[in-house]
Amino acid sequence: MTVMRLALLLDADPKVVSFQSVYKCLQRREVVNALTRRFCVESQFPARTQGNIRHSVNRFLDTYKAIDWTDLHGRLMHFRNRGVAHLDPREIESRITNDEVRSLVYSVTILGECLEPFAPNVVPVRQDEIEDWGDRAAAAWHAATRGRAC
Repeated sequence: MTVMRLALLLDADPKVVSFQSVYKCLQRREVVNALTRRFCVESQFPARTQGNIRHSVNRFLDTYKAIDWTDLHGRLMHFRNRGVAHLDPREIESRITNDEVRSLVYSVTILGECLEPFAPNVVPVRQDEIEDWGDRAAAAWHAATRGRAC
């Protein structure tokens, strides 16, 4: 399930909303300026809101750029396509480790946190909750696979 959700969140299809499509929008100065204006008008503290939005956008862009889109993302998609989504009879040629899945989960969590100023009435996911459930999932995974990669 985690592999499927990560693949969806990091999808490159321009017809779906994903972190890639958000990234493309947030790279455009006019989009960021329009978002900043909109949320500053609605805010009781426009200066603070503007700073929060700019900080969140910069953090989103930095986090997005830090993802290994060539190797790690490619192996995630390969595993999703051959081992999870389609159950392709061909052998899985490249694998992704539990630690790599965990790093992608943390990255998409940060990307989601960065969008929080644009959804002020939504309760953000807490990092400690992710770590707790991630540790539980990792323990179960290691018990089931004896530490092998996916």
